[in-house]
Amino acid sequence: MRRWWLACGFALAIVWSNTAVAQPAPTLPTVLELRDWCQPFDRLYLQGGAGTVDERLAATRCMSYVAGVHEASVFQFHTQQQRWLCYPTTASGGATHAQVVMTFLAWADRHPEQWHEPAILGLRRSTIEAWRCSDTAGP
Repeated sequence: MRRWWLACGFALAIVWSNTAVAQPAPTLPTVLELRDWCQPFDRLYLQGGAGTVDERLAATRCMSYVAGVHEASVFQFHTQQQRWLCYPTTASGGATHAQVVMTFLAWADRHPEQWHEPAILGLRRSTIEAWRCSDTAGP
């Protein structure tokens, strides 16, 4: 009888530990949020200025997000043979992440009507606007 209770307790513990706890769905950052994260980037990292811990965290969050989205986009374009973006030529072979950040900031400042959109769409739109090849069609 004791084994039966132990088995029931063990089974209940497994079921209980695997029960999904209701959690809010993750939200995507908006263009405005990414813009706010990226605002201190130029002063802190390109100009070598001093900043607060919060500004450095925001700029790091900006660069991490931009780098991830940019690398995934470049991979997608190359694997799908979509050659309608003409990135500037650099030593690394394409646009640097810093160039993408600065391009996004300029685009976001020109398009406040899109600040409520997901940041990933703003990044895509800013790179298309900046580096679309003039002789090809694209999205």
